[in-house]
Amino acid sequence: MGVAQNIQIILGRGAARPVELMRELGLSRQTIQRELRRLLGEGKINKTGRPPQVFYQLVTGSGKTSRRELPEGISWEFWSSYPEVVEQYEAQLAYLEQHYLYITPDGRMLTGVAGFEQWASIVAPEQALTELIEEYVALREQADGLMKDGLWPSGSNYFSDVPELPGFGRTRLGQLVAHAAESQNTTLMGQIASEIRPALQRLVASQQIDLLAVTPPAGPRKIHLLERLKWDLALGLPELRLLRQYQGEIVVGSDSFTSQAERAAQARQTISLPELEPGQLAGKTILVMDDSVDPAVVLEEIRAKLRAAGARRVLGYAMVGPLPPEMLQ
Repeated sequence: MGVAQNIQIILGRGAARPVELMRELGLSRQTIQRELRRLLGEGKINKTGRPPQVFYQLVTGSGKTSRRELPEGISWEFWSSYPEVVEQYEAQLAYLEQHYLYITPDGRMLTGVAGFEQWASIVAPEQALTELIEEYVALREQADGLMKDGLWPSGSNYFSDVPELPGFGRTRLGQLVAHAAESQNTTLMGQIASEIRPALQRLVASQQIDLLAVTPPAGPRKIHLLERLKWDLALGLPELRLLRQYQGEIVVGSDSFTSQAERAAQARQTISLPELEPGQLAGKTILVMDDSVDPAVVLEEIRAKLRAAGARRVLGYAMVGPLPPEMLQ
């Protein structure tokens, strides 16, 4: 009788840990682990718990689960570790698979359940995974419920998501925006464009936007995120190109300031409009794109300049914006 068969006989009496199988069969850890992995892959056993309290148990009768029967997006490895989670939280796991993204400290981009499990193991290792899943999905669904046609309105400004969710760190889009700008990663920039394009196209059509303006970069970068997004989005709008000029010798990034008053003063003093023909902006609706509307002082300064030049309406858009008051209660 082979090792695998002996393991199944022992597990038929009840769940057991690898060390218990080693003692009863008198085999090495490597041999036991190799056979356990094979049995897991064949769907004959499952695994629960986390080290050092990992238990294996036999899957028999109607309880047997094959690879084909797993919910869409759920890996066999995840099911092997958390079968009870998959069974009880299938809808929440499907939601995670569609919406969650985590960029790890060592630079890997993990989506769905795999990403959430990795985040939880680093940030909240002592908290039950099921509790975290329930809390996250409930909070994410609450946030999504505040959207209108895929965007969150905030006065005359719109944004696609908040940068962070309380207790769970950066959102999917919040991570993409932060890491795309920091790493100058054009693949991430393209992914951002593909995710925000549908809602922006609807906004352009519903609000009858005439012109697009992009906030000029405050500091030197080889690839400016907003300039790249402008091309990747391909909204089909004529561009009103805003200018930025410093009076002094130092190029000051917007992140250098902590107060809204200083950020507003920087936008007011350094951003200008191009030379315009008389009445060129009269009656026009202009969409100004910034990377964040939290705070919205930069957009407000640009809006004031455009309105003074004759624009009828100036709407602002940013990828991420402030957490709505409803979610702060």
